[in-house]
Amino acid sequence: MSFEYRSVGFIGLGAMGKPMAEHLAKKLPPETLIYVFDVVQAAMDQLCTEFPNKVVKCANAKDLAERSVRVATDFHIRKHKKLKEILIGYHRNNGSRRSTR
Repeated sequence: MSFEYRSVGFIGLGAMGKPMAEHLAKKLPPETLIYVFDVVQAAMDQLCTEFPNKVVKCANAKDLAERSVRVATDFHIRKHKKLKEILIGYHRNNGSRRSTR
């Protein structure tokens, strides 16, 4: 299997998101960085400590979007209008495709 992305973003490191991000860190190729953001700083710090050369914390959602080729979220993005505008707007303006799911 080939993997074309050198960076992915993951937003939401709660009860479901943290295990999902950990799984990505274990399964993605070594050169693929995972940029994370969560409103709980400790959740990001813990994941970065566990995977120091793989997971990088971001200051906010815009920072994550700017660094990531693809972004995954562990919450219902339609309920977070401002975040949706940041992510979709950034990737639309920079020629990236986005999932409509």
